[in-house]
Amino acid sequence: MRDAPRARRPTARWCRSRIRTARAGTRPGSARASTCCSGRWLTTGEYQVQAAIAALHADAPTAAETDWVQIVEWYDELVRLTDSPVARLNRAVAVGEADGAQAGLAALDDLDPSLPRYAAVAAHLHERAGDLSIAAELYREAAMVATSRPERDHLTRQAARLHALER
Repeated sequence: MRDAPRARRPTARWCRSRIRTARAGTRPGSARASTCCSGRWLTTGEYQVQAAIAALHADAPTAAETDWVQIVEWYDELVRLTDSPVARLNRAVAVGEADGAQAGLAALDDLDPSLPRYAAVAAHLHERAGDLSIAAELYREAAMVATSRPERDHLTRQAARLHALER
């Protein structure tokens, strides 16, 4: 299930008590929050930000109920801390969910298209924007460079599905 889209993950099987325990160490209400650990206040770092993002995903009963605006705020903080191209790519996904596909595509503009999973993200955003032929081609390209068989199979099915819709 690791490569499954968020909307298809079986959240009913997730252990909510463990999620609450993990979430207690983060304060996702503010991207620059600090955490309290044994009475000491610590500056939020990369791992706390990643945990906050994961907690927001885990807390949402469905993909549609995910707090994408807050996730974008956390990705802004992660990019500030790490300047990671992968964090920027993930931020583009979140922007696309929070503000629409065109905004997500604009967030991709400064990224290197050779970045792993760039084509898959661009395909998803183009599909959401209604650019089905571009999305199908990008899914096909993403499938060719996929690093796992399940991911490749998923991307190939996405490309075929969009090609079928175009006919």
